[in-house]
This record gives sequence, structure tokens and C-alpha cells, in this order.
Amino acid sequence: MNPGGPEQFLLGQLLVDLEARLAGDEALTEQECEILRCLASREQGITTKEDLYREVWGYRSMPRGRAVDFAIRRLREKIEVDAADPMYLTTERGRGYRLCWSSAPTLRRDDGRFAIPAILTDWQGSRAPIEEVQSHVSNGIRLLTLHGPAGIGKSRIVIEAFSSDPSARFVRASPEPNARNLITTLTQALGVTDLPIDADPATARDAVREALERGERDLTLIIDGAQAHVDMLRELVPTLLEQTRLRVVLTSRLRLSIPSETTVNVMPLLPSEAESFLIARAASSGQSLEPGPALRRLVEALDCTPLALDLAAPSLRTLSPEALLERLEGEKAVLANPASGVSLEGMVQESLQKTPPDQLTALGLIARFPHGLRLDVVEQLLRGMGDPVGLISTLLDRSLLYRVEVADAPHRFRTTSTVARVLRMTDLPGADEARSFAIAQFALTLARPDASKRVHMPGYADLRQTLRGEIKNAMAWIGALSEQGHTADAVALALSFAYLSAWSGQKREALDMLLSCRDMVSSERDVCRLLALASELGAQMQDAATVDRLTRTLKDTVMQDDWARARVALASMSVALARGQLAQAEVALEAAQATDDPWILHRVAQNEHKLLAMRGQNDDALAVLPRLLALADEADDNMARIAHHIARAFHAFTTGEGDDAALAYRQAIPLADHLGHHELEVGLYRRLALAQQMAGDEDAARRSRLRALSMVRSTDQLDERAALLATEAEYLSIHASDDEGITMARQAIALSDRGTSHNARLSCLRTVVVIGLVQAEDYPFYDLLEELETRAVTREAETNNAATAAFVYGMLALRDGNTKRAVTLARRGYKATKSALGMVDAVYLLGMLATLAAEAGAADAASQWLRESEETYAGDGWDIMRSNCYWHTRAERALKR
Repeated sequence: MNPGGPEQFLLGQLLVDLEARLAGDEALTEQECEILRCLASREQGITTKEDLYREVWGYRSMPRGRAVDFAIRRLREKIEVDAADPMYLTTERGRGYRLCWSSAPTLRRDDGRFAIPAILTDWQGSRAPIEEVQSHVSNGIRLLTLHGPAGIGKSRIVIEAFSSDPSARFVRASPEPNARNLITTLTQALGVTDLPIDADPATARDAVREALERGERDLTLIIDGAQAHVDMLRELVPTLLEQTRLRVVLTSRLRLSIPSETTVNVMPLLPSEAESFLIARAASSGQSLEPGPALRRLVEALDCTPLALDLAAPSLRTLSPEALLERLEGEKAVLANPASGVSLEGMVQESLQKTPPDQLTALGLIARFPHGLRLDVVEQLLRGMGDPVGLISTLLDRSLLYRVEVADAPHRFRTTSTVARVLRMTDLPGADEARSFAIAQFALTLARPDASKRVHMPGYADLRQTLRGEIKNAMAWIGALSEQGHTADAVALALSFAYLSAWSGQKREALDMLLSCRDMVSSERDVCRLLALASELGAQMQDAATVDRLTRTLKDTVMQDDWARARVALASMSVALARGQLAQAEVALEAAQATDDPWILHRVAQNEHKLLAMRGQNDDALAVLPRLLALADEADDNMARIAHHIARAFHAFTTGEGDDAALAYRQAIPLADHLGHHELEVGLYRRLALAQQMAGDEDAARRSRLRALSMVRSTDQLDERAALLATEAEYLSIHASDDEGITMARQAIALSDRGTSHNARLSCLRTVVVIGLVQAEDYPFYDLLEELETRAVTREAETNNAATAAFVYGMLALRDGNTKRAVTLARRGYKATKSALGMVDAVYLLGMLATLAAEAGAADAASQWLRESEETYAGDGWDIMRSNCYWHTRAERALKR
């Protein structure tokens, strides 16, 4: 027996009493009662044959035969006016059966069916929406709608908000738009027991008004799941509000759009709240989960919606978070509870079935972008569909689209992953091709002419802004171009996205995107462009394995094109310089110059300058600078111009000419501002402050530092902002104020927790755990250190983080007096650093590890590592490098002691 259905209900005017086994005057068999219970428990939803066989006949699998068909036919003869044309027990072709019933009118006020449901589990997440609902009610609001997508937690918020209100009546609305059934249920909830069964809506409204005038006036009527009855409620509610003192609270995926309506838009949980929610729900299923990157990715894939998390929790008894995530992405998993029949996909399909074709087309386009789109991009994407803003507004009203608020940035519009998954599974002939074509047409305006060149040029601020806003959706744009045969444009767009991602410190994401595009192209030149940039990014990230694999692939590819050979040589030279392999870099230099492409020639000149500077040949390096500027002007490339000014400042630093260095940085700053490259601009202001300090102008240096700090706080990209704050926090903790440094470190971690970049989070962790070595006891140091160590080993060749973790654990061992363990950890960190590709980073890490070795008493190792630092950073610049590196200075002091 299914306990979820009623024991008494109406089929039209026929009273069915399952306990008495009667349908009017007709006797029912026990099997027929069980069938009706099973059908009624779905609350007028679909019941499949498989459901009936399992719940009534007790079969575990679908048997052969037509037992259900024969039983349904006999039952219809007892409950239908015309069994051949059923009105109440209907067949939904290809899906199952539906029982259209209404509540029996014999319910007493003390029955308790309309009481607020009991709360069985602790509340998870912010209580702000609950407090907002309570505030509206206390301020006299009489029509309140909690609006949001299916499963987002509207019902739970209402239950929590009114759990202690004795005047509240809670009605679960039927999913079918049957006005008579809803009127009957509402009148019973309000205590009207003498309403005729065949009363029309006007008579019902009058009866409700009279009952409220006779009895309790200050009642709150809560209608849960009102979206199926919006048309009827639009007619009924204004009359009730006008003629009674009734308060009406609705939970709905649709707005009523009545002038007196106040709407509370229910938003998803924050990722941290959703993680706690899923852990709690899994624990109630007997499964213990630990927070971690895989669980965080899973809750984000479930849109942080409570129902999706609830339905996913039981699956985690048999699947790991990674496996469940893979199934969701592969559309193998359906979020449903077989016992209750609740299905998130079913709720979404119900909404989609009532959506007009033009809105479905618009929704299908937006759903291709999992991270949402800005309004200006949506308008351009839907420009051929009439009124884009009107379409967006309608989809918002239907809760098929919602607005994502982004800190310090334009908000975005997106749909839930469940809606996108259901749309992909919906069989609409030609829909995917049409969507891909529409997306590709807009993507062509971004890609042409060659976007990879334009992102650095003056006059393309709008293009850069659009591309930066769409970095997370890059593969959707690139994939649509590839599907439509625009391969060269897809590569140009991929390269431009990669440059912008690298600007924001998301080099790992840029590298992954380039490698994902590899299978889209077959042209020798396109393969070369993708893999060459990927190898350079790998070198900057110190990812030795990836770099070796890519360089082997490039060398094995037969390059007939002079341009392609020069591009490969440029990549080989960049990798060799990152590794300190100066001889190999010189060999690649000549091959890389065999082209007339100014973009390649400028980067070759940059590398030539770097090679000469690393050898200590400063006069020869200075001679390259005029050529650098000429090539930058020829390519009209602002990034190249900035690189020229930074190189000028470098040489001014080596000779102690602070004023000249400051002038070079001041000339570079407007170029970075014109590009909208906030991270670079902040870095230039910080370098300008150092130059001004060298020149003895402390006031100017302080102004530059304050300017950099104000820019960090106003940066609109969360990941970028977090990384910048972490860097600033480290500087403050070492050179200025410990308190300011730790406050800023906390801000950086909080921001990176809301961001999406793995690398940005690692960068923050690496910085703040070092700060944490000398900070207050309440600083969450050990938790952050543990997360750094966990995340560092999940990625290949994360040298920086492995060495940092070893250093921090070594310093802690020193605090405990365990010098032997400290030396062991220092050597372990050195082993990781030995394969580092990034010259400056390697020097920084060697300084940290030399400090640890020196303070642990391993003087020989510390001296050796300091010598290696000096050899790695050869030339006149070493003294400046050493003076600006806190850890080298500390190591030398320890060695002197």
C-alpha cells in the first residue's frame, strides 16, 4: 500500500472511500483500491505501468502480459460515466495513466491537513530569504510570491518563515490547472465545509468571504506550487484581497503580475552552503562525505539548488562525487526519487511543455552557455527574434532563466543545468543546427578580422570587454564556429581567449582550452598556432610534462610553411629561456627570425633581449630596445609597447637610475589602462612605487601604492582580484603592517572561494600560508595549508605549491625544535624546485628553501641554493633581485649567525 494518497476523494461528484472500499454505491476490490491509492498518490501526475506493477502487483521488473490494461478497464466501468470515453482515469499515450481527483468536502477545521508541515531537518544556508518574507508580512504586505526555478527551495523557505504562525493555512496545489479542484481545496483550508460540490467560482469566492467575515479575519493562506493555477488565481486573489483581510503567500515558478504583488526572487545557495547541505543530506542517507574540489564541482553542476542536492544525495552511497558528476555531464543520471515520484527533470519538462516555440528557441540558445551571458551579448545573439528584452523578461517570469549577480560586474542571465540537460535531450529536429548557426554568426563578428591580433591593439576596447566577459563560455563560441566550418576563425578566437585568460592569471584554463581545440583543426598553420602558444603557457606555469609533450608534437609535425617554422622556433626559444637553457635559446633565435610577420619578430626581439640580459650583456640588450619599439609600432600592439617600456625600466633599475625607471613605468601605465588590463596596470603601479623609492621620492611612492591598492579593490574579475589582493597582502606583511597584510589575505581567500579559477585559488593559498607563518593564532592557517597541499598534488608539476608546502611544514618543524625534519623537508622542496621552469619563481622558491635550510643549521645546502639563485639570475640585475627578495636577505642573515 502506498501511504502517500488520500483515503477519500471525489471523481466529479462521485465520492470514493478506499477505507470502506466504495465508489459511490459500487463496491471495490482490494486490488482496485490499491490501484486507486497508487494513482492518487501522484497528486494527479503520471503513473506508469511499471509503477503499478511494482507497487500493486509487487513485481520488481516489468512482466509480459496485459494485467494492468484489464484491471484499468474493469475499474473504469465502476468509476466513469462512460468507460469508453473516460474523464477521470485517463490514458497518457506512451507515458501511463492519470487520475483527476479532487478533495472530499467533509474535512473538519481540526483535521490538521492544512497545518504547516513539520520540519524534519536542520536549515542549511543563509536565513536572509526567511527574514525577508517575515519582514514583508510584518510590514503589511498581503500578496507575496516566492518566485524561482523548480527545486530552488521556495517551499522550505515558506515553511521555515511560518512554522510558528497558528493563523497560516498551507495548501499544496495540484499540478493540474483544475479550477474547481483548487477552489474546493482552498475553501476547505479556510473552514468552509458547506460549499456545494457543483458550486461555481463566483459562489465559492462569496462563501470564502462570508466565512472569513464570520470567523478569523487575520489568516495567512499559503498556496505551494501555484504555477499551474496562475490564470485562475489572477482572477480570484484580487477579489479576496479587496473584500477580506486575508494574506496570500504563493510559491510559484510564474509571477501572477498583479499590481499589489510583492515578489521575493529565491536564489541558489552559495557554493559553500550547497556543499554543507549535500554533506548533511548524504549523512542522513548513511554516507560520510568530506569537502573538497570534486564535491565543490558537483554542487556547482547541480546549480546549488536544494532539491537537486536532495535527489543527488542517495546516489552518493554508490557513486563517488567524481562519478556522479561524470554521469550528469554525460546525461546518464536523472535526478529523481523513485519512492516519491519526485523528478527535477519532470518539473522542468512540465514548464517547457507550456513554453511557446519562440521562447524555447531563445532559451535553447542561452542554454548553450553554462556560465550565462551579459544582457548586451544576449541582445545581439537574439537580435533576429523580435524583442530580445521581452523574451528575456518572459523567460525570467517563467523561472526558466534567472539573473546571476556578479560582484562589481554586469549581471548575467543563465538557465539551470537541469533545464539545459532537458533541452539537449528534447527531440527538436534541426534545433541544434539552428542554434549552432546563430551562435556562429555572432561569434564571427568577434573573430573577424583576426581577433588574436586585435585584442592587443588600441581602439578595440569593446571587443576586449566582450571577450573577457565570455572567457568561461569560450568553448561554446569556438565550438559553434568549428561546427559551421569556420575553422580559421575558431582558432583566432581561441587564441584571443587564451591571451585574455593568461592576462587574468588563468593560464591553466587557457592551456586546457587550447588543448581542447586541437582536435577541431587539421591545418598545419592552425595546429602550430594552438600548440606553440600552449607550450609557452606551459613553460610559464612550470608544467614540464605538458611542455615536453607539446614540443615533441611540434617537432614531429612537418612544417612546410616558413611562418609555421618561425612560430615553432619562437615557442622553442621561449621554453628554453624559461628553463635557463641559453644555448638552446640561441639556436632557436636564428630560425625564429626567418619570417616577415611583425608580431613574431617582436616576440623574437623580446626573447633576444631577455637572452642577452640573462647573460649579463646589458649593452647588447639595450641595443635591442629601439628595434623592440619599432616592431611594436609596426604591429600596432599595445602589449608589445608595454613590454618595451618594462625592458627600459629593467635596465634603469640595474644602473640604479630610479627616475628613468619611473618614467618608463609611467609611459606603460596608460597603455595598460587602454587595454583594460587591470592586473598589469596594478603591477606597473607597484613597480613605479619601487622606482620612486629608489629615486628617494617616498611621497610619490606612497601615492603609487595607494593607487595600486584602490585598483585592486575595484577590479571586476573575482579570480584576478583575489590574486592581486594576495600579492598585496604579502608585500604588506613583509614591508609594512602585519595587521593590514592579514586582513587583506582574508579578503583574498574569501574572493577566491567565490571564484572559479583553480590557479587563482592556488596562488592565494600559496601566498597566505606564507603570511600565516608569522600571524595571529586565530588565522585559519592550518586549514589553508592543508588545502594548499591537497590542491597542489592534484595537478601535474605544480612546483610552486609543492615547494611552498614543504617550506611551510619545515618552518613549523623548526618552531617545534625538530631541525632534522626541517632539513628533510627543505631538501624535498629543493628537489621539486630543481625542475622548475620559471626563472624568477625558481629564484624566489630557492630563497625560501635556503632560508629554511639556514635556520635549520644546514649551512652548506643553504649556501649552495643561494649560489644557484645567483647563477640562475646572472648579470647585473642580481643585486636588485636579491635586495627585493625578502627570503634571500633572511637566508643570508641566518648564515651569518
